[in-house]
Amino acid sequence: MWLLLNPDLTINTYINEPRDIKIDGISHPKNIFTLWNDDELNGIRLYKIVRGAAYDPILMECVKTEYRKAGKVYEEVHTLKKRPEAKPRENETLKMLKDSLALCTSRMDELTKAITELESAQVKQK
Repeated sequence: MWLLLNPDLTINTYINEPRDIKIDGISHPKNIFTLWNDDELNGIRLYKIVRGAAYDPILMECVKTEYRKAGKVYEEVHTLKKRPEAKPRENETLKMLKDSLALCTSRMDELTKAITELESAQVKQK
């Protein structure tokens, strides 16, 4: 990844992959990105980007990305914000299973009570 800077050294374009490019009226083939050294690229205001520190996008949110000159390259710097903790959501299948289990449990209690009553009735008959 590279940055193309304007003559006033502000960022003009972010370049994700090598491509043919025209700078100051001069066309350059895409292989300059791999064949030229940093000094040659910097001479036409192209700067390599050094990726910033990795972060977990589930836990952190990138609220701002900046590029800071670090010698012959630009460093990618992220401003991160901790994401609020997600409240666990009960999926519908799990909820349905829990409801079914509760229903089965209450029916089991009713069935146990009925069996106990039948057994008591049989004991009284003897």
